[in-house]
Order: sequence, then structure tokens, then C-alpha cells
Amino acid sequence: MNLPAGILFAIVLLSLCSHAKPLHPQACSPDGSSNENDNNNDQQLHHRSALPYVRFKWPSDGLSTSSNNAEFEFHNVPPDSVTERLLSLKITTELLDNSLSGPKASASETTTKQTKTLTPEELSFLLATSDSTYRESRTLSLPLDFGTETSEVSVTAALTLYGNAISESSVRFTYSPHKDYYEESAPPLLLDNAHVAAVHRSLAMASQQQSKLPASILSLPGMSGTTFRHFLNNLLSLVPFPSYLEIGVWAGSSFVSSIYGNNVRAVGIDNWSQFGGPKSVFLENVNAFGSGSTVSFFESSCWNVNHNELKKNSQKFSVYFFDGPHEVLDHFRAIIEFYEYLEETSVIIIDDWNFVDVRWGTLAAFEGLPLDIMYEKTIMTTQNSALDETEWHNGVGIFVVKKITS
Repeated sequence: MNLPAGILFAIVLLSLCSHAKPLHPQACSPDGSSNENDNNNDQQLHHRSALPYVRFKWPSDGLSTSSNNAEFEFHNVPPDSVTERLLSLKITTELLDNSLSGPKASASETTTKQTKTLTPEELSFLLATSDSTYRESRTLSLPLDFGTETSEVSVTAALTLYGNAISESSVRFTYSPHKDYYEESAPPLLLDNAHVAAVHRSLAMASQQQSKLPASILSLPGMSGTTFRHFLNNLLSLVPFPSYLEIGVWAGSSFVSSIYGNNVRAVGIDNWSQFGGPKSVFLENVNAFGSGSTVSFFESSCWNVNHNELKKNSQKFSVYFFDGPHEVLDHFRAIIEFYEYLEETSVIIIDDWNFVDVRWGTLAAFEGLPLDIMYEKTIMTTQNSALDETEWHNGVGIFVVKKITS
């Protein structure tokens, strides 16, 4: 596929840059100037470091959370630095304001700053035993002590090699241990558009926990919240000429939610290489709940899928849900490379909207394509959870887009 020069430039920029902050190279903002203040996980792009570096994957800067788990991502970590125990991690947690839910405790009763250090032995053990790896990065989830009251929290992670600091990343957010909620944003509605009206109605019904889904689907283990499952089921029953593409089906909780009770042409793509790869569970769920729809799937990485086979049926998709790998370039490619398979007007749904990489890659792709975003709704959740008991899992971006044809 021939890409416009602007898109090619964006691909090169995104592949060369990252938004972690190595301590030794010169940072680069888009205008080429240095920006010393961009050290959180929602900052300007920076050159990748040749040395190992750390950044936050969760929570996002400025996001409210009810989880005390912090997720760190480590890049450029050579195997010998793990086996030879060369890296250590210092985590500094500071409670900036613990009076958000009641009278402020006295200084004698409150510890405002805490430091936790993972020794080279501890960090090497955790990285070596972690099954959460992706490409050149490794991720590690650790519980931190934020107290028991709602607080403004700042967390800084400093990575050292041979005892020398080589990378630092920080994030600031609100910790609300007793409250699960989500933040959302949406522009004025264009309800004269059938796709926008379908999304709006589907969301309204989902907020009331209404759809055709039985309890057996709502209780399926999977990386999708219950309200989100209601939304998908409603959307595929209301959107004009329903056809559905899902990348990253895993166990099928979202896939079967979309097709259940609806007459849908649905295509799933997954190679089941991550998170235990429950292909047999997916097939069982589709067989149990997929009657009435025409279903096909490709056992392949979405980047290696046979496009000739995918194009055999010339019908395009009115709804596209991407829940594949979640690096910046993955989400950029997810829009660019599958754009041709979308209807002139379609609904694009992006999972894990809490993650800054997801947002950056998606929005960068939208900027480079000839389309109008007729409607968007973004939901940011307070939990990063794969449990079916959550409402919206790890956030979601919902877009109604219309192709601009010359």
C-alpha cells in the first residue's frame, strides 16, 4: 500500500521516539528544542535511549485510579543485565494532598513521602519471572502503598545501572481507594447520522445494563467490562448493515457479545500468542453463542494476516474493534493498515484508552487520513483490570468516522 509522505514521516518519527525520559541523551520536542519538564508518561516524544530505561504504563498522568498497582515498562533491557543483576529500581511515592475526602491528618500522623528500592537481586528475579513481555520491553506490576484515604499522589521511578541513575519517569494522579468511577468526554451529537445515533442509543442502553446478552455471556472470563459487552451487543443490532471486524479476540468475551442475537458478518483475527492464548475457549464460546451470524477468523498476527483472503469478500466493515498489541506504532498501524476495510461511514472502537501510547498512536493515524471524525466518546476508567466485573475494563475510545472522497 502506498502511503502519503506525511504518514511515512509520522511512522519514522514514532519509531525513533519514545516518551520515557533517559537521563543522558538530549530530549527532543517536535520543534527540535529540549524540554526538561517532560518527564511523565503523557509528554512530548523523546529519542530512544541505547541504555535501559523505565516508564510508567499505568496509571496515566492526571488519571484517577482506585487501584494501588503501578505498572512499569522497561525498554532496552539486555538479558545479561537481568541474569547478572545489574539493574535496580528506586520508587518514590509522595502524597501531595490527603485531605480530599476528610480533615487533613497532622504531620505526625501522616507519612507524605515513601521510598521503595528493588535491589538488583529483587528486580532481576521479578523481570526474569515476569510473563508480561512485549518486543523489546518488559512490564512489571507492583503494589504500592498510597494509604487508605483519597489523595493526590506523585510517583517517581528511577532506574540505575551499576549504581548510576540512567533513567527516570514520574506520574501524578488521584488515588480514590473507595470509589470506582470513570471519566468520559464527548462532543455534541449529530443524531441525524444513523451511525452516531446507533452509538448514542447503544451507550444509553448499556449504562442501564440493557441488551440481549444473557448472564452466561456477561460472566464469561475476558478482558472486557460488562457495560462494554452490553454496548457492543446493542451497537451491532442498531448500526446500519452490521458487519464486524475484531483484532485481538482472546477468549471471545467481546466477540460473542457483538454477535449474540444479531445477524452479523463477523471476522476475528488473533494468533493467541499472549496471555495464555485460549484459542480453544474462544472456539467453544463462538460455537455456544454465535448462531445466526456468519463468522470467520484468521489465526494470524494482524500484521501478517493474509490480506488477499481478507479481501475475498468485498463487503466492508461497519464496526471495527482493535484490541491487539498496544504500543504507539501498533495503534498507528491498526488504523492505517485496516482503513481500506472500513465502510464509508464506520464505528472504530479502541480498547485500553487509559494508556497514553494507545491514544497517541490512534490520534496520529486519524490526523494522517482523509476522514472526518463525526463523533467521539472517550472513557477513562479508574481501574486497569481484566476482570469481567468491571464496567469498561481499561478505558475505551469510540469514534464514528466518515471517509473523505475526492
